[in-house]
Amino acid sequence: MRTVLFVAAVSFLVAPMVASAQQSPPADSVPHAGEWAAEAAVTPSATGASLLRFRSRTFAWVLGADFNTARSKSEFSGPVVGDVENTSSFTAVTARLGVRSYRQSGTERLRPVLGAGAVGNFSRASGDARLWRAGVYGELGAMYFVASHLSLGATGELQASYVKQTQGNANGAKTKATTTSVGGSLVRLLVSVYF
Repeated sequence: MRTVLFVAAVSFLVAPMVASAQQSPPADSVPHAGEWAAEAAVTPSATGASLLRFRSRTFAWVLGADFNTARSKSEFSGPVVGDVENTSSFTAVTARLGVRSYRQSGTERLRPVLGAGAVGNFSRASGDARLWRAGVYGELGAMYFVASHLSLGATGELQASYVKQTQGNANGAKTKATTTSVGGSLVRLLVSVYF
């Protein structure tokens, strides 16, 4: 629900700029060496922000973080179990450091992007469960320049990670597990402001 509200709010704010941008921006209005960008990202499972530093018109460093938190409360009632209340929570923070290439296309407004980098994650859930993840990511997508200092875009992302997990139980004992994982997100919606 938060994702839908965020996308609706961004669309509402950006719509007047889209309507007023009748002409293509001049060639020098797209990112250039020395320029910065702030980027907000929304995925089905998290929201995040990144800071980009352009080394050239086609190459940028990316430093970012994603955040996700959830809390749920369940109540059960019945003759066998009586009244039982269960509360669970989950929090995750992901950091990334990478590079992104802005490719050329037939128009200056549309820029395909290709990126890669390192990613780390820490998650904590109810029941003293903790998870650490370290790995690499790759992204592929496109950015559309609505105005000279504003773009909307979407990327898909693939990650490969080493995962270490610990879980506590009621007796105070802890179980540990290490695995490798490969996963991804189909869509990361991006809004970028360049300065």
